[in-house]
Amino acid sequence: ELSGPRLGYGRYRWVVGSDLTNKLDAHRVIGFFTHHVRRQSPAGEQDLEFARWGDSFRPIGWYVSWISTGRDAYGTFSVSPHAPYTLDLTWKHGRVEYSVRDANGVSLLAQSIPTSFSGRNIAPSMSYWLWAGNKWDPRTKKVLRGPHPAIRVNSFRHTKLRDLATNVQTQQ
Repeated sequence: ELSGPRLGYGRYRWVVGSDLTNKLDAHRVIGFFTHHVRRQSPAGEQDLEFARWGDSFRPIGWYVSWISTGRDAYGTFSVSPHAPYTLDLTWKHGRVEYSVRDANGVSLLAQSIPTSFSGRNIAPSMSYWLWAGNKWDPRTKKVLRGPHPAIRVNSFRHTKLRDLATNVQTQQ
């Protein structure tokens, strides 16, 4: 896992250069998320994950919003083979907006979820790991071993909420 400093409200943007539809087998998980730097629980964490959770036929795109008692909201989305992907988690007062677009600008996910957590103490993170379930892949009939396939993250950028509002006013 790789974590950054507390950045607070605003847009967290990762650009992923690798085609995630063919890089991840049924047991590998890559996550791009924000978490609360002053809490040990996942409360307030917002995730964009690419995983099949042990089932080669599951959708690969997932979004999850966490509260102190578990998942508050979650769902899946289809992922095209057209990298790079632009992943946005935008923390606003009272809600978090999830957005994923492919290289053609096609929206793969556009979801807004209310939250009661403050975005003031939020920091970005990424993780790439092997799901702890059965590591036998039914497609290859092999047990997974060895290093993860390389996934390229082209960039990360945080834009403060006040700067997002200024950009919208300037464009009008």
